Amino acid sequence: MKKIILILIILITTLNLFSQIAVGEWRDHFSFRDISFITESEDEIIAASQNGLFFIDKEDKTKNKLTKANGLSDIGISTINYYTEEQLLFIGYDNGNIDVIIDNKIINISDIKNKNISAGKEINKVVFIDNFAYLACGFGVVKLNIDNFEIVETYYIGDESSLIQVFDIVLFSDNFYAATEQGLYKAEINNPNLIDFNNWEQIQDIPNFDKNFTSIVNFKNILYTIYQNETTGKKNIYYYKNSTWQLFKENQNSSAILFANPDKLIITTRNKISIYNENLLNVRNIQEYDEKEMNANRVFINSEGVLWIADKYSGIVEENDDYTYEIHSVDGPSYNTYGKLFYVNNNIYSIGGGKKANGANSWNKGVFSWFTDERWHFSSNDDATDYYIIDANPNNPDNIFIGAWFRGIYEYNDFEFTEFYDVNNSEIVGWLNMDNYVHISGLKFDEAGNLWSVNPSTQPLCVRTPDNNWYSFNFDGKIDNKGTGELVIIGNNKWFPVEPQKIAVFNDNNTIADGNDDKYVILNLVDNEGNGFGSRFNAMEKDLDDNIWVGTDKGIATFFNTENAFDEGYFANRIKISGEINDTTITSYLLENDVVKSIAVDGANRKWFGTEDSGVFLISENGTKEIYHFTTENSPLPSNHILSITIHEKTGEVFFSTSYGIMSYKGNATTGKDNFEDIFVYPNPVRPTYSGNIVVTGLVSDVNVKITDVAGNIVFESEALGGQVNWDGNNFSGQRVQTGVYLVFCSNDDGTKTHVTKLLFIN
Repeated sequence: MKKIILILIILITTLNLFSQIAVGEWRDHFSFRDISFITESEDEIIAASQNGLFFIDKEDKTKNKLTKANGLSDIGISTINYYTEEQLLFIGYDNGNIDVIIDNKIINISDIKNKNISAGKEINKVVFIDNFAYLACGFGVVKLNIDNFEIVETYYIGDESSLIQVFDIVLFSDNFYAATEQGLYKAEINNPNLIDFNNWEQIQDIPNFDKNFTSIVNFKNILYTIYQNETTGKKNIYYYKNSTWQLFKENQNSSAILFANPDKLIITTRNKISIYNENLLNVRNIQEYDEKEMNANRVFINSEGVLWIADKYSGIVEENDDYTYEIHSVDGPSYNTYGKLFYVNNNIYSIGGGKKANGANSWNKGVFSWFTDERWHFSSNDDATDYYIIDANPNNPDNIFIGAWFRGIYEYNDFEFTEFYDVNNSEIVGWLNMDNYVHISGLKFDEAGNLWSVNPSTQPLCVRTPDNNWYSFNFDGKIDNKGTGELVIIGNNKWFPVEPQKIAVFNDNNTIADGNDDKYVILNLVDNEGNGFGSRFNAMEKDLDDNIWVGTDKGIATFFNTENAFDEGYFANRIKISGEINDTTITSYLLENDVVKSIAVDGANRKWFGTEDSGVFLISENGTKEIYHFTTENSPLPSNHILSITIHEKTGEVFFSTSYGIMSYKGNATTGKDNFEDIFVYPNPVRPTYSGNIVVTGLVSDVNVKITDVAGNIVFESEALGGQVNWDGNNFSGQRVQTGVYLVFCSNDDGTKTHVTKLLFIN
């Protein structure tokens, strides 16, 4: 498969799948453990997950991947197939989009995706005949010319040309056979008028002939098909022999799929692979991989006779000659269906559970992944459910705590689970006093090492001191079992949302054990005119000036001067944005038409807002100017539904958790330092082939940076964005600077902190 390997060399940083990226670049952090499809080229095994392709070299077993971040046009892969005669890889998506990789190019065919049609557009299967590809789609069958990549014809094969879901299509005795939601259909391959539905004959001599048939294969010139009972989900397998349909297997698991190669017929279910010879004798069963539980999605026997398994949790599993198994996967988190992201102690954490939009449990196993030193790692706790939020002990960064949306708080040391806190050994109280329903929504350490948590209960705020003493606060019953949200700590004030439309602020006066001097206030989320900010709280974050930003279903609410929270008349603010449209000034409120799901603040105090269906916004420090707006249309984001955002403070990389997985973008701002001991410039030297930004990072916050030649002529000057400055390599006239050594002068406002470093520029 040399042609596709060449494409990968061009489009992907091979082998080092998570190398550092430049400012303004994207990279994916998708999981490739849930593999749905397998095919092969001359040189590679090709596997597909929902979000991309995964290539394994047959000879040396090196691995590469290809996603929307580096070449593919979409996510949601629904089928793949390699056409050896044309050295062509076909990729179909569940929205009807198509990519074809051929001759060192990725060609996108979006006709079906863009078609206005009242049915599903997913591409379920592709078969090749000469210069044509025939696609089984959510509405019928499509004929595609693979010489010019144009759609030739569309066949609506249901009664009176109605649109029906076609799950599978196969060639048999000069006929097409299609498995559909309304039975099996047959048509002559050479019929010149397949557009006419009358030329597609419904097969009626098979049981349940007008019901759901999900799969059909040709094995040894005998057709095999699967009927699925719509009520029970169970599947029956039939075969066509001697002009009669006969029952082969009855009441198979709902996950059953058929695969046929020249010598074997295989029935695959989640926990069992059954292999049959040409006489339909069951010659082998596979139910585990070297004592590892099997969760097979699909099976493939390649041209060399090697069995490959697409597993739901392990990636690609290769069977060796001695019936042992080798698991192949590429680096990434354990799952794509993650919720919240956190930056803690130089690690990016992705938490794998939590609550649904209505507050119900997701019922995911206690799993979390972390990204450190450019690699992903993950941990799983079979005894835990719905991990939701995380923080690290400031006095011991290897000591982390995870709040779960079920039962309590889990403590880890060096990524090993060590302790569990619930109603039995802490002051935590369950929702409606039910011991198991401890919904931890907020978890945060203060500077003294006290761990604060909030959860909906009669005692919504709890704290664990460094000596493992617990205290709780009941707010005089005014927050009894009401929904709570994220916890933000500013000084000694603890902020957390309370449904509906309220925020609690609590101060223990630095005497946690003495409740007599505590004070609290419950703020209504309304502005100075008494107008509300929507009915749902989704996110809350403090910025570098200790202002609170709240994401709601009607945009953004902001609390300025938070030290005045206990003053009478304190209220939230709504930021107005003005713009000119056709010489008319239009005023609106910040993101007032968007559901804001997540907030993160970068090193320059700018705000990243993730929305429910409008993608990501980067807004200026004061909230009045839009800097970026990223969507699936203008970026590699896999979805416009943004669940969570976090930022790596040292590198400026912004991580987005979406409904289809994690993507990151290298921002141009980092968190500023207290001194210049970590300053560095990259790349250094700047070589003639380099065209990206030159980055000066590790700076003291918001310093002035001047770059001069050795004669003292200034070629660039800028204020740092937090702890970083980005230079395009051009002088003030927009011309590339000449070869030479350049001096980088850094200074704060009063000149008390200065630094000079050097940069070699080769042009």
